[in-house]
Amino acid sequence: MFLVLAPAAAFSKEVIRLSPERAAGEKTSVAVEDVRPDWQKKQKKLSLWRTSCDFAITRWGDGNSTPARADAAAYGLERFLPSEFRDRAFKLTWFTLHTNRQAPPDHKDPTETGLVYDVLNSMECRKGSEMVGGVDAEEANPPAPLVVDVVVELDGKEFSGRAVRSVPEVNVASIAVIDEALQKLAKSIAENSPGSTPCSRLKAAMEASPKVSFYGKSYREYCGE
Repeated sequence: MFLVLAPAAAFSKEVIRLSPERAAGEKTSVAVEDVRPDWQKKQKKLSLWRTSCDFAITRWGDGNSTPARADAAAYGLERFLPSEFRDRAFKLTWFTLHTNRQAPPDHKDPTETGLVYDVLNSMECRKGSEMVGGVDAEEANPPAPLVVDVVVELDGKEFSGRAVRSVPEVNVASIAVIDEALQKLAKSIAENSPGSTPCSRLKAAMEASPKVSFYGKSYREYCGE
């Protein structure tokens, strides 16, 4: 019987720092409009059920972080983009932070041993980054990696940055992980090379595996279609 609730862990009371602090009086030279849906702004344990695809993944809400997501994105783009992009107007459509406590295949969770572990980790929807908050095998960075996804819109195109790295706690060394995602985002913009987004990865998984209902459910929940 695998329908077992995970232990309820208390949410961190620490505040996740998203970017280095600006000098007093310094203003941003990049405009970023926050158009993210409300669900992205709310803290949530995605599932407490061990048999769920998104078991043991926590989304950190806006109340858990500082500065505002749009301000952090603007400061990152200001630091990492070439100067000719400074007067452009960006729309922030996605900026999520997840902690993923699912055990990757080569690092077994002692609470998921033997048959339980093998069954749960054979589930197709536990395989990787196509799941919101999920981690690819090559990204696996135990324990409990912080998963950062950022997407902005510019001239009708979506550009994305993603980073996955283990941190001792979400409020410790988080800036380095977020900066990595923002650097990748800036590179994508500078090279005019839109990459995969959380929604495009979910859509591809849904179309490739129509019998896995979790993908369709997640796509409708997170991508609004």
